[in-house]
Amino acid sequence: MTEHTLELHGCTPVPLAGYLKALGVLRIVSEQIDDDARGWWERGVFHLRSSQSEDELLAFFLNDYSPTPIVGPWGARSGFYAGQSEKSARAALESIESTVLKRLKPFRTAISETRKILKSHEILEKPEPGKPKDDLMRLLRAEMSDSQLDWLDCVFVLLDDGTAFPPILGTGGNEGSGSYTSGFSQAVVEVIADRKWDGACSTSLFDIVQPETTSNQSAGHFFPDATGGPNAGSGYLGRSTLNPWTLLWLMEGTLAFASSCSKRAGTDARESATFPFSVDAAGVGYGSASLADEASRRRELWLPIWESPSTYAELSHLFAEGRATLDRRPAKSATDFARAISSLGTDRRITAFERYGFQLRNGDLSNFAIHLGRHRAGRSDRVRLLSDLDRNSNWLDRFRRAATGQHAPGRAASTLRRLETAVLEVCQRPGHQSAQQILISLGEAEAAIAISPKLREADYPVPPVPLLDAAWLKEAYDQSATTHREFRLAAALASLGYSRGERVGPVRRHLEPINYDRLTGKSRRAMWAAHADDPSIVWSGGNLIRNLILVLERRLIDAVKGGNEKLVAPFDGRCPALPSDIFHFIEGNVDDNLIESLMRGLMLIDWNAVNWSDLPQPVKHEYTTPSAAYCLLKLCLLPCAVPTADGAEIDVKLSPQIARRAATGDLAGATELAARRLQASGLRPAVDVITARREIADRTAAALVFPLRHDPKRKRSSVTLLRDRVIRKEQHEESDEPATEVSSAT
Repeated sequence: MTEHTLELHGCTPVPLAGYLKALGVLRIVSEQIDDDARGWWERGVFHLRSSQSEDELLAFFLNDYSPTPIVGPWGARSGFYAGQSEKSARAALESIESTVLKRLKPFRTAISETRKILKSHEILEKPEPGKPKDDLMRLLRAEMSDSQLDWLDCVFVLLDDGTAFPPILGTGGNEGSGSYTSGFSQAVVEVIADRKWDGACSTSLFDIVQPETTSNQSAGHFFPDATGGPNAGSGYLGRSTLNPWTLLWLMEGTLAFASSCSKRAGTDARESATFPFSVDAAGVGYGSASLADEASRRRELWLPIWESPSTYAELSHLFAEGRATLDRRPAKSATDFARAISSLGTDRRITAFERYGFQLRNGDLSNFAIHLGRHRAGRSDRVRLLSDLDRNSNWLDRFRRAATGQHAPGRAASTLRRLETAVLEVCQRPGHQSAQQILISLGEAEAAIAISPKLREADYPVPPVPLLDAAWLKEAYDQSATTHREFRLAAALASLGYSRGERVGPVRRHLEPINYDRLTGKSRRAMWAAHADDPSIVWSGGNLIRNLILVLERRLIDAVKGGNEKLVAPFDGRCPALPSDIFHFIEGNVDDNLIESLMRGLMLIDWNAVNWSDLPQPVKHEYTTPSAAYCLLKLCLLPCAVPTADGAEIDVKLSPQIARRAATGDLAGATELAARRLQASGLRPAVDVITARREIADRTAAALVFPLRHDPKRKRSSVTLLRDRVIRKEQHEESDEPATEVSSAT
């Protein structure tokens, strides 16, 4: 048997009508002509391989195609009841019943069967929404013949407590006051019985231009451009324009979406509807997202694009399964689905998914199926890092539920939007910037939870963000980006407190009520503290500089309380800052807001698991030493001894008064005290009093919080750079030189 491969240029993935039309054509050909027919997508066009040539395929549809019986006596304009609104649908059903065409016999049988069921139960008018409507649906599901079950399963799902409707067919085959079943039956009469649109068949299939190929029938949400309304044509209101063959085939295609129900685990488990490739809507990831979140109450559809020739039987199995799994659980939301197809890949050579959302029309109660973009399928190591968010009782799902709750704080809702936008972005376009944005969004999310008792102490409380893998450092850091310096400084701050001999705790404890004993213990689990009034929480809504000064003072207080007077560990960390970066920080050549945002995200990393190779390194080292004032002060706050030129090591005893002076902006007093402390310790500073304008003084004090690298095996380290900047080389020679005073930011 000769096979023919046809390119159906009238069947495209966008709009939704084009996608469904392709499914419908393949289904009809497979069931009524060639059960070995195969279809696939290639270059944005549906391809059909079957025994039919182009002319034979057109002849089949024009002369032999038997439409699937589609009826809906539970909905508006069904044609089964009296009333003016039922007139058009009623006339269509009567026309079908009056024909003797063999190809319409299944439709006549379904209409007759439905009338008998309604009559036997004395149902004379459309049931009211709620229990009467649900009861009729149950009745039809129990008494209609098996030939109608595919349609019934496609249009509604019966649950213990009511009825659920797949998003693809509105509310049971209705959209607002319109009826898809009525439109379908009217199209059957015009196309099959009356043969009014024979010339439109080739246009719908092959996009061949023909005159007079559109009727005034509406495609509802399936084809927004053909629906009519304001600005849809000449004049103020454009009329609906749709090829009637398209309406027939797209409705045939909807039958691929058989719904089902699943039970949630638990002793009192209830049924919940499960729809193929359908997830909770997320108003993110597309241009109009800021406007659509509240309006898009219905679920989203993620429709597969496959490139391997597949039979309808194979596709039926695919659509029956119709789900993506994430860490062995079904994807619930759009972001879950994007992660699943990006991290786990897909079967059957599915290369992409077309994302559709349903948004309310202006001033109407019905919806449009809006294309929200194409998402490529395939494995991505970057996306796998998001699995960290599934730990700690599915943190992301918990946060999503809390942030979308009725009484959720506005800050949590906006943060969720930014986080889900970042997740979709990293799934679509993996890169350093998108990974960095996820870290920033996670930091914002944790901040929103930390200040909201409603989120922390609710019946379904949201825990802190689980500790993130060390690989986030490499994924989010871009050496060539203009913000590389801010990232390194933020990482240095985030790693503060994670060092051998640390007694004060991680910097995270200064921003939120975290249980830092559990955070740094063997379990290494992020948990909220029992009380939120810890005096160590000093970070506020002020600017970065002021907050770092508060952290400086607090960590010194805690260090002294802990008896840590010899070597000051409170300012040690896993990721030492570069002296050149500190120089630019003091000079104000960095973005303070970005440093704080990155720090909030980077402090969520499990720094106990970070190795030296994980740390962000510059492309080219810049050997710029910070100001003399900073060097004097920092030498008094090091977690190590200061090496001298002759190989000795000198411990500098802690003097909290030095940092207190610096914190108040008294740079001259602080540097004078620091020079004395160094002199008393056996180090001879070349300068002992330094003044600067208040902004530089404050930034110098804030810079003291950054950890530095202190490797005694290296002849040139950050500590030796500081030493050489302000300490005389000849440590043991007598000198009568007077003290030196330096002004400005020298």
